[in-house]
Amino acid sequence: MKMADVELRKAMWHALDTQLVADQYYHGLVNRGTTLIPPYHRDFHDESNPGLEYDPDKANEILDAAGYEWAEGEKYRTDPDGEELEIIFASYQGSDTAEPIVEFYRQSWADIGLNVQLLDGRLHELNSFYDMLYAPSGDKFDIYQGQIVVGSNPDPANHRGPTSYLNFSRYQSDESNELLEKGRSAEAFDTDWLIDVYNEWQQLMVDEVPEFPTVTSASLMAINNRIVNYSVDPAEKIYYYQLGVTQEEPFIDGM
Repeated sequence: MKMADVELRKAMWHALDTQLVADQYYHGLVNRGTTLIPPYHRDFHDESNPGLEYDPDKANEILDAAGYEWAEGEKYRTDPDGEELEIIFASYQGSDTAEPIVEFYRQSWADIGLNVQLLDGRLHELNSFYDMLYAPSGDKFDIYQGQIVVGSNPDPANHRGPTSYLNFSRYQSDESNELLEKGRSAEAFDTDWLIDVYNEWQQLMVDEVPEFPTVTSASLMAINNRIVNYSVDPAEKIYYYQLGVTQEEPFIDGM
């Protein structure tokens, strides 16, 4: 399996300027992703971990050292066995920026000598795309780009656990499984202890790169000023029975 090489995965992350994607394609309304526990879970996201930052020179160094030869005059690299390397990329239709972003990624990988082609030469309808992720994919594609919507529970085993049906990368390891199990143990009631466990897991994912975040976003919600004791932050210790209003009619701007 071509993507079993962690050095190849590291190089592909280093090659993407996801901050540029956040700024240019999303107009700064999203942030560059760093770890697999997003900033939404502010108590457990490791802000000190930068992930693998954009560094195409580093990406080229990694590939060179790993034996991915790039012969003079050739458009793409060969694999460590000297064979042609083609990476099939699955992604989905969406907004007007979906295709430009995918093409930006493909060009970024081409710039470090990697031949990345779209599955069937196109983006796929969203439901069909996720059907492919849920089902055993065989050798249809090598990498994919998807979305994950997180809830109030920061437990990464919900999406990356060895038995989770949402573990689309099909990744597991003894070390990852052990850390995820610790996150569900009795000791996990100690928040400081759990933070240390999750920080260790986040670093392991940066080291192993079974998948990596590109950008993270947050939903916007309008709340009238008359609402009190309400928060969308899962870290806040506010419950629905505490919800209240200060007046019968909503505040209207200018009144």
